[in-house]
Amino acid sequence: MPRIRRFSATFFFELILLAHLMGMQRTFSPGEAKGRKWLVVLLTLVCLVVYAAYGAAAPRIFTPDGGRDIDFAKTLLSLNLNPLAYLDATADGMPQPGIQYLAYVYLLVFCWKIGGDNWLEILIVLNVFFYTLSSFLMFFFVGKILNRKCIIVFTFLCTILCFEYFQWIPQSQSEGIYLLLVTLMFFVVLAGSTTGSATVARSCWILSAVLAILIFFVRPTSLPIIAFVMIAYGVHSIIAVREARQTASVMLFVLLVGAFIGGLGVLGGSFLLHDPMLLPAGKVRDVFEIYRGYHLGGEVLSTRPETFMVVQDSVWDFAKVSFARIAYFFVFWAQGFSTVHNVVNFLFFPILYIFVALGVFAGFSSGINERNNLQLSVVFLSVMMIMLVAAFHAVTVLDYNWRYRLPAYPALFLLAAQGASWFMDKMISYRKRSSATNIFAS
Repeated sequence: MPRIRRFSATFFFELILLAHLMGMQRTFSPGEAKGRKWLVVLLTLVCLVVYAAYGAAAPRIFTPDGGRDIDFAKTLLSLNLNPLAYLDATADGMPQPGIQYLAYVYLLVFCWKIGGDNWLEILIVLNVFFYTLSSFLMFFFVGKILNRKCIIVFTFLCTILCFEYFQWIPQSQSEGIYLLLVTLMFFVVLAGSTTGSATVARSCWILSAVLAILIFFVRPTSLPIIAFVMIAYGVHSIIAVREARQTASVMLFVLLVGAFIGGLGVLGGSFLLHDPMLLPAGKVRDVFEIYRGYHLGGEVLSTRPETFMVVQDSVWDFAKVSFARIAYFFVFWAQGFSTVHNVVNFLFFPILYIFVALGVFAGFSSGINERNNLQLSVVFLSVMMIMLVAAFHAVTVLDYNWRYRLPAYPALFLLAAQGASWFMDKMISYRKRSSATNIFAS
């Protein structure tokens, strides 16, 4: 235990150090920095209370995946936690490779050992902790990047007003640990892309690679996250010695080419889904056979018939389903949602998306006109993360309740925060001009 505590303390110290070494727009005075830190702590505690209250009051949702996963945890426990024996024993239990659930199954073993039949209660407690820590990371890094207390509060409002973000806390799913790892990985990649220290950058990329590997062992939807780390490192290596204007051009070019290649990837995935026999026999072909059935049935959102399309057994029709899923990836209403659920989403998401669009514009504008590589990197990495997650689920499956959108929320919230900060700058500038005009007129 002392060794674990020392490791944890060292890990979080290095994380804070990485954030401090990120490129800054301006320097806080000691009083401002202290006030910002206390604000982050206060908002984190409020999140803890909100998430804990929701976890305690909300009905427990025991999903089919949760039943399967706890059975796997019991199997692993019966095999004395031997991962190789576990993988052999569960080889036929699911179409995806069992190794991609292994870390989460170990977490469920921990829950079962402590709670027994009440393992879900232990998982909910852990989910509250995971969500709170994820929120802390967002508040902390938004404060470091955008340097405004009111923008930290804006990010806080995003985390507690977006029901789609935290509704998974009382469910028997891996969303909690998955969100925490993705959030940490995302901001570590951002730190590695913007720091001026080669030593810190190297540490960031090593840590991001370790986190990507760990995410791989949590759930199969980790593939776009791994691709994100690889692409981000490749682009960072290309632009490391370039000027800011060249950096903006490179990032914009990569995003445009990436969108084009992503479209081709969706078409290619649709082609393989149409004819999985082109793939070698094994787990991958088995998974594609399952996804082929979804596409052949015209399923845009899984188990939501109102979104289904009439399709023929053709590559083009399969591609239409895939591209429709990309559009539905950003939808925030559904027939099965309660009236309150839909109203809350209609009040929240349009505003979020408006600020996201402003954040994208502000980042490229600052990068090109003001040579602000930090805001430019925020846009590039955030948009790339969102694009990769959306494209991956376009050719696999888009769940009926949009839980697969979860890893995109840190990027969406950060872009929205940047957009809100830009909007504030424009409002302040407008008021100053108006005041100057009034003084001159008088």
